[in-house]
Amino acid sequence: MQLQHADGYCRVSTPKQVKFGHALERYIEDLEFIGIDRSRIFWDVESGASSGRKGYNLILDRVIAGITKQVFVPCFDRFLRSPLLWEEALVEFRKHGATLELLSGGLIDLNSPEGIYKSRIDAAAAAYVREKNQKAALDGWARTRRLQKAVNPPFGIKVIDDKYYVNREPYPKGGSVYEVARDVGLTYISDGTKRGTIHKLVQKYGLERVGQRNGDDFTRDRNKLTIWLRNPVIRGYTCYFGNRGKQIIVSPEPTHEALFTPLEFDQIDRLLTASSRKLVPKGTLKPLSGLVFCECGSRCIKRRNHYYCCDVYDAPGSPLDCDRRGGLSIKEAEAAVIYAISLQSKMIAAFVDSPKTTQDTPEQEELKRKLILLGDDADFEESRQSILKKLSVLRHQAGSREKDFNIRREQLVTIGANPDFWNGLIETDRRFVFLQLIERVVKSRDRILRIDLAPGLGSVTF
Repeated sequence: MQLQHADGYCRVSTPKQVKFGHALERYIEDLEFIGIDRSRIFWDVESGASSGRKGYNLILDRVIAGITKQVFVPCFDRFLRSPLLWEEALVEFRKHGATLELLSGGLIDLNSPEGIYKSRIDAAAAAYVREKNQKAALDGWARTRRLQKAVNPPFGIKVIDDKYYVNREPYPKGGSVYEVARDVGLTYISDGTKRGTIHKLVQKYGLERVGQRNGDDFTRDRNKLTIWLRNPVIRGYTCYFGNRGKQIIVSPEPTHEALFTPLEFDQIDRLLTASSRKLVPKGTLKPLSGLVFCECGSRCIKRRNHYYCCDVYDAPGSPLDCDRRGGLSIKEAEAAVIYAISLQSKMIAAFVDSPKTTQDTPEQEELKRKLILLGDDADFEESRQSILKKLSVLRHQAGSREKDFNIRREQLVTIGANPDFWNGLIETDRRFVFLQLIERVVKSRDRILRIDLAPGLGSVTF
């Protein structure tokens, strides 16, 4: 039997209820079973306390417009969970002669004091259950954090008995989950870009995802790839995520095996930092991408993988030499930058702060004070020897810092003049060095005019 002038409405609170519980699907089938056409069934995946639900507001609009006179819902809390929202909806239902009928409880008489009273009790009870569930969830999360239980493992990690472990189970498209997860990170290290990394992984493993959870497969989204690469859980730490993605690391020491070595994580972090520091308009990252500017002030972009060209072409008011035909060779630009760094290497080394070893540290002063208080009493000889040993260790550490500083200063002085150093660096490593030391490279057509080093390090004019 087809119901005339009748609409159906249902909702669930979270996408998980749709994917795993199939609750929304069941509610829609129940409404269709009583004779409501599928085109007149409206639904939302949102909290019942929200007034901004699209499907809910469509139902109210249809009631106000007189299109529908009957609204069927599976149960009251599938309609709303707010006494205030119900008072507003009640006014519209009564004003336009519409009825609300529950599949689980029958028609609500909105014209009698008893029916209105019962509906208000239902609204209050729905709000009470919502608040009770919220508190239970918050208490549960607080207990989980207190006990440091593992939850929501990212790709490459699994949970067994509330603990994180590396997931070495078979990956449906070949190899193990652990191997594929490592392949994601190592591909990013070798490629240097998130776009290129995802492109290569999709070519290798396919575009279609495995499983339904986010942690079942690697992401195909660049922003989510950044989140995954920075996730403390794949680095061996137990971590929870609060509002707006705020990380709450509850373990100061690693709690499980990491997916990558410390050296590999260091390379990943350097690439992530480098990619976020400079704006690169177009093209694949090169060591100087985002650092080369035209004489007119516009940023240059890479062309044909061999030249940096001004991004302005025949723009009103631009100089005559501001065109894409005047390209600066990428190799020549890098050679000039290396030359500029070698010229300023002594100034770069001078910017390294020398550790102050001429004065005692507060810790050393405190130990000396304790020695004076102990005096020459033989009863305190053991304590005195312990303090002297600590002082000796502190002085040795200070001397080591001074030695390390001198070594590093010498390395910085000779870094630019040593061709073996630059020849041994891959493009991503050269880019990391350039980002630390170079502010901008200014060109005119096919030649360099000036290289501005980082603030305080001066400029080199050509």
